[in-house]
Amino acid sequence: DPYLKAAQAYAAGKTSEGNSWHNAGNGFFNAADKLGKAIEAEVAGKTELAQKWRDAAALQERSVEPYLKAAQARAAGKTDEGNSCHNAGAGFYHAADKLGKAIEAEEAGKVAIAQKWREAAALQERSVKSYLKAAQAYAIGKTSEGNSWNNAGEGFYYAADKLGKAIEAEEAGKPAVAQKWREAAALQERSVEPYLKAVQAYAAGKTDKGNRWNNAGNGF
Repeated sequence: DPYLKAAQAYAAGKTSEGNSWHNAGNGFFNAADKLGKAIEAEVAGKTELAQKWRDAAALQERSVEPYLKAAQARAAGKTDEGNSCHNAGAGFYHAADKLGKAIEAEEAGKVAIAQKWREAAALQERSVKSYLKAAQAYAIGKTSEGNSWNNAGEGFYYAADKLGKAIEAEEAGKPAVAQKWREAAALQERSVEPYLKAVQAYAAGKTDKGNRWNNAGNGF
């Protein structure tokens, strides 16, 4: 039981490890909640809606494995690897939450808002691959590569978060604020390409070039 293991880790003062166990539990819990909404939709004869909730539940459940790997890595003192696995779990988890908001918007007849939430969810899910690549690099001692992969993941992840804030501002009738969040999101996403070029340079043994690309990514 992840929640039990989280409690044990917290009791032992192992906060980061506890957080990963706890989030794994949340992955199961909230996936089950979305599955419940799918069942309710099926009972109401809303087959298409039910399928959407099933998809969101499946996406949320995919967060569990990276969180569990994060807990294990953190328990073994592999901090960087653990952090990237944890981040991958967050990518799946929060993408699923945004998908849930898209479904709710569709149900409320807000088609344009729903589409924006779907785009934000897709962007957040794109962070996962980079985070997992970071974890793999850290696991074999390639720290610079790992850092750049992780940074690329952050580019996608936080761009999606900013898109979410833009959507919320639009919903609240604040178009100027929404536009600013969209611009910030676009800028953050632009950091990804330099970080990926840094990875390639580090992999080719070109450390100075890798550092320059990594710094270029930091500039965004």
